[in-house]
Amino acid sequence: MLHLFHPLPDRSELERTFRQEALPGLRGQPPMGIIHRVLRPRGGNNRALPHGFGEAIDQALWDLARLRSHAQVDGSGEVEPPFPRRLRTDRP
Repeated sequence: MLHLFHPLPDRSELERTFRQEALPGLRGQPPMGIIHRVLRPRGGNNRALPHGFGEAIDQALWDLARLRSHAQVDGSGEVEPPFPRRLRTDRP
């Protein structure tokens, strides 16, 4: 949970945590598939992603969906630059 009096860790720690905890569930998945996925978590190891990653990922996915819908409406057909077909993980 984020608090005003508890600052975020260093960037390197945030990146490490994201790669370890959030990225495995996103890698190679189409953004629209992640948005509409229905999860029914079972077991005792269910917890929210740390540092607000879950909310940030949700916002980014909906932004990507909006970009795609605008590209389809204007008929340009050029969707690739603003909207990846799969989430890329090859960037540093």
